[in-house]
Amino acid sequence: MPLSEDEQRRLDEIERALYRDDPTFASEQTLERFRRRRMVAAGLPLPVVLVSADEIEHGKPHPDGYLRAAELLGVLPQACVVFEDAEPGVRSALDAGARVVVVGNLVSSYADGLERVSDLRHVTVLRSS
Repeated sequence: MPLSEDEQRRLDEIERALYRDDPTFASEQTLERFRRRRMVAAGLPLPVVLVSADEIEHGKPHPDGYLRAAELLGVLPQACVVFEDAEPGVRSALDAGARVVVVGNLVSSYADGLERVSDLRHVTVLRSS
């Protein structure tokens, strides 16, 4: 679903405000809508939950983001599968207790022995009950 010119212009304004760290420009709900609209504009499916860096105390390589996502999903981190392509993300997911699949050619001691896929084009994830 492509964005109209007005929608794209507004998203660009919001993004500029985000990057200049303007605390007056938007509420938390506006930020959430902005993130979701950007994903739709990029052709990405919307996740059930979305955890951004401003919602957690410590970003990667700390496990906070994955722990928060599991909490919002109502599952234990050990029930989650994380696809990561960078060492900080792999470390974060492992420290959260999630199962990690490395995407791409990451060379890192943290990625040794983990499952791998070259990219996400042919990955299908099925949720078990």
